[in-house]
Amino acid sequence: MIDKKNVLKRQSSAAAGDLDAVSAPRTPEHAAITEGQPNVSKRRVLKRQSSTAAADVDAICAPCTPKHAVIITDEQPLRITKGKKQVEYLEHPPDGGWGWLVVLSSFLMHIVVIASIKSFGVFYPVFRAEFNEGAGDTAFIQSTLVGMTLICSPIACALSKLTSCRLMVMSGGVLAAVGLVISSFARSVTYLLFSLGILTGFAMSLMYSPCLTMVGRYFDKKRATANGIGLSGNGVGMFALSPLYQVLIDEYSYHGALLVIAAITLHGCVCGALLRPIRLREDLEQQALMSKNHRNPQNNSRSACSKCVSSTRKVLEIFDVSLLTDVAFALFVISHFGTMLGYSIVFVHMAKHAQNIGVG
Repeated sequence: MIDKKNVLKRQSSAAAGDLDAVSAPRTPEHAAITEGQPNVSKRRVLKRQSSTAAADVDAICAPCTPKHAVIITDEQPLRITKGKKQVEYLEHPPDGGWGWLVVLSSFLMHIVVIASIKSFGVFYPVFRAEFNEGAGDTAFIQSTLVGMTLICSPIACALSKLTSCRLMVMSGGVLAAVGLVISSFARSVTYLLFSLGILTGFAMSLMYSPCLTMVGRYFDKKRATANGIGLSGNGVGMFALSPLYQVLIDEYSYHGALLVIAAITLHGCVCGALLRPIRLREDLEQQALMSKNHRNPQNNSRSACSKCVSSTRKVLEIFDVSLLTDVAFALFVISHFGTMLGYSIVFVHMAKHAQNIGVG
């Protein structure tokens, strides 16, 4: 019996030694465990330390993660259940995948919008001869078209943030087609100024700006390449559309030409359908910051003033004009504004000048 007890004692001590050897690599260096404490105490200390570390991680992630968010791993997307749907939030832009179809959409949109606007110079001599108006009044139609497309870009971006880029592009395609159809019945320069310049220009702004935004959301490291491919549609469209518009004018007059251009512009809805919404982790952080600001309103005895401040804050959050505080960016915007003042004039008067010197 004594030999059996000694054998069992040696086996139990060997098992305890194996347990310590297995647990040692997982035990932090700063764990306060002494040699004299039993294994039960070691396990309790390790459990308290692991729970404390988990609490620290939750405290760090709490400000930017909703209560119903479930994080799978660092490499997998963050999934959030909203009702019966499960929404995924990516940590970084994918830099490919469906993003290349978004680049294709941007390429086609530069053809349909920017190249089309620059090719409208072939209509300038036709409008001037048809309505017997001066050069300045007739040229103001295309100037208004270009100006509305670019000036309304902040509005288009704000609307796409409230709804979605896909909805804005498709709505802009329909609205631009309607504006061109209405312009085909024009009988004066003033009529064209509102139908072609203001209405169609605003619609093309809704089509153009969200496409550029979506390319930036799908690409990070390859963003320069993606934007370059999209912008190349501008040159391709100018080579193709200017001769096409001239042929349409010769065959169908400007009335029929504007109807055909309306049909071409309506294809922008297909480009908008390619803009699949993408959700990034930074969106959650922005939403958490906005909700935090709304949960902590300033104590103000005047309710009307408080509502005014809250409304102003919401408008500023939608338009996000904080980038204008960057001096380098502000100087770039001013220089680009001066460049565009002279850049757009060439496309308005080039066709008429070519006819005067006997070209074309």
